[in-house]
Amino acid sequence: MVHRCVLLLALASAPAAQAAAFDVVEADIADMQRAMRAGRVSSHELVTQSLVRIATYEDRYNAVVSVNPTALAEARERDHERARGRIRGPSHGVPVALKDSILTTHLPTTANALAFAGYVPPYEATLVTRLREAGAIVIAKTTLTELANWVAAAPTPMPANYDSLTAIRTTRTIRAESRAKRSPTGAACSRPAARAPASVPH
Repeated sequence: MVHRCVLLLALASAPAAQAAAFDVVEADIADMQRAMRAGRVSSHELVTQSLVRIATYEDRYNAVVSVNPTALAEARERDHERARGRIRGPSHGVPVALKDSILTTHLPTTANALAFAGYVPPYEATLVTRLREAGAIVIAKTTLTELANWVAAAPTPMPANYDSLTAIRTTRTIRAESRAKRSPTGAACSRPAARAPASVPH
């Protein structure tokens, strides 16, 4: 489901991203904004680095449902706006990942249910509108338990992290005190995988 062409394009830009003076790993929104204001990094570089991390780690984490095919173009536009002195808001040029239960009109919204595969809503969530108005770039939609585990409850609950869209479970391995732990959903996984500074759950 992930747009491989976008990820390949990002990988082609990886040498420039790696040579940048700023690294998205462990950076938050404030860090990114300071770096962009100082000219240490561009929005295009931030999005490229995030997409490269998705391409690198997605096969391991299975955290991403879809990737925005226009993310790099949107990042360039945010950079052009910044160069002209226009800053839309505090999220200007920042890559963001949304859980796939949040309605978007530029990406499908499936809630990880096979019944909604490819479904594009006729309107977007107010949250998405506000983020885009503030200059944020939605780079990807992340996984969740199918329909947020709404369709099955005790005594026969749906398996945790299951989704019929891909028929796999989202996993995340964290090294903490030498023990492997699991994270419940793609929103949690997307931050280490893509290093989007903001991952919005449902």
